[in-house]
Amino acid sequence: MGQNFLVNRDICRSIVDAAGFDAGDTILELGPGLGAITFELAGRVSRVVAVELDARMFSYLEAKAQAEKITNVTLVSGNMLHLCFEKLAKDMGVERLRIIGNLPYNISSPMLFHMVDAGDYIDQAVVMLQKEVADRLIARPGCKDYGILSVIFQYSAEMEQLLQVAPCMFRPAPKVMSSVIKIRFRPPVRRVSDFHLFVRLVRAVFQQRRKTLANSLRAFLGAESSGRRGLSQQRSIEALECLNSCGIRPERRPEELTVEEFVGLADVIAAHALPLHENSIFVEVS
Repeated sequence: MGQNFLVNRDICRSIVDAAGFDAGDTILELGPGLGAITFELAGRVSRVVAVELDARMFSYLEAKAQAEKITNVTLVSGNMLHLCFEKLAKDMGVERLRIIGNLPYNISSPMLFHMVDAGDYIDQAVVMLQKEVADRLIARPGCKDYGILSVIFQYSAEMEQLLQVAPCMFRPAPKVMSSVIKIRFRPPVRRVSDFHLFVRLVRAVFQQRRKTLANSLRAFLGAESSGRRGLSQQRSIEALECLNSCGIRPERRPEELTVEEFVGLADVIAAHALPLHENSIFVEVS
């Protein structure tokens, strides 16, 4: 299942310290594994609700909690990718969720997008990720790590890198460094008119990041106007017209644009688009 279990108690304490949860908090943990963070956290907050898919881990955690008389840990059997965060918040009696989790590297991107999709119901998430994924989340325009994850997450949240975790802290040891990052979901600085079109635009141009914006945007608009995505032929817009109306030079590259400039582009395209019927950005990105 792509699991790497934290086994070093000192790093678990450091992660819980850095998370900054309050004593009265109810925390949702994603993928507790062997419970190294779960039981450290249980001694510091009001309640931990831990979602675990692996039946073996679930049985182990259940037995450990019972043996150590830990009563404020609630175990939920389930797949984190299929969670309804709105329902979880209601069931846990909180307005917005506070989350902690060691995300399996093989599902980290779709899980991150799943959280973005439910950002209205999440206050903050402290997650451990492969370092290169964390670097992409916090990357700024103009650097090689800046891409799809950077734009979408910086539109929806503020991020802070808390600490790095060496492979020797896990069993089995991964082949890469890990990073713990805090994601605070908040309203966007400038709200885009069609969020799902915005996501498609960002993905499309970064998948052709070596091309100029004029060329990558031309390809995107052509795909949209084909009818597969809802842009009307009669109401289509040319790439250069779109860029000029936003004050963006056509020779620029995708990694040079700020989040706000991507929002402006998406809004211009949306003004020429027919209504869409897509409800999720729950997609994997490379």
